[in-house]
Amino acid sequence: MKLYYCFLLVILTINSSYANTTPDIKQTLQTVFQGLSEQQPAVLWQALPLSYQQQLTRLIQQSASQTNPLVHRKFIQLLTKTKKVLQQKQAFFLNNPDIKSHPKVDKALWQDIIQTLNILLASRLTDINYLKNINLETLLQSTGQELSQKLHLFPTELSKTEFEVLESDTQSAQVKISYPNQNSEVLAFALIENKWLPLKFIEKWNTATDEMQQYLQLGPNPQQDMIAMLLLNTVEIMLVQLEKINSQTEFDQVFDQSLKNINALGNQLTE
Repeated sequence: MKLYYCFLLVILTINSSYANTTPDIKQTLQTVFQGLSEQQPAVLWQALPLSYQQQLTRLIQQSASQTNPLVHRKFIQLLTKTKKVLQQKQAFFLNNPDIKSHPKVDKALWQDIIQTLNILLASRLTDINYLKNINLETLLQSTGQELSQKLHLFPTELSKTEFEVLESDTQSAQVKISYPNQNSEVLAFALIENKWLPLKFIEKWNTATDEMQQYLQLGPNPQQDMIAMLLLNTVEIMLVQLEKINSQTEFDQVFDQSLKNINALGNQLTE
């Protein structure tokens, strides 16, 4: 559960109903945490300042516009194939030594992975044209909420989180946040466009969006598209081979060697 709280520290923001008055930080924090405890991820989007919403939407749309449609189509086809193989060869996967070495990987997690693929493949994320004109709030209210509800992404205990405002003025605040069954900590907030944002979040946001914008300014990269297709084809070959295997020993050999090949190509793609 600690992972969820770390996640919240990065993306937590505050929603306000009044554009011309400073929002009450404690009340709006409670609103956000309550929404998350009810598996409503759209509260995070609604809590962002308008300029942040516009910036993120623009970056995703620009990225989709630069994505090779053939690569995207191949990726979706592979997700479908992956889901099928994960279901059919679940026992072999879970008995693979590398996978077994991860204590959190079990049948329940495996079913969550398959369920996640089902939801994503049934969503509009498979449509590259939708991504070019994406509406993130609508996506979070539909696919995002379905994922949250099916996988229980946010603990219901979030609604029990307590907040103590230590300092507050019209532009900044210090809040002590006491998480259920977790240690308390003090977070600094700043008011941006009448929305409270954790200072940690502002710093990470600026760094991440600047890096993404610089990357997108380079434009489409045919060489990376070629490597991406080679990577996807390698994954497809692995899946076809795994689908035909009926022994754990042979499965482990093919799986381990294929992962090495995929990692090598993945490193080339990120260079």
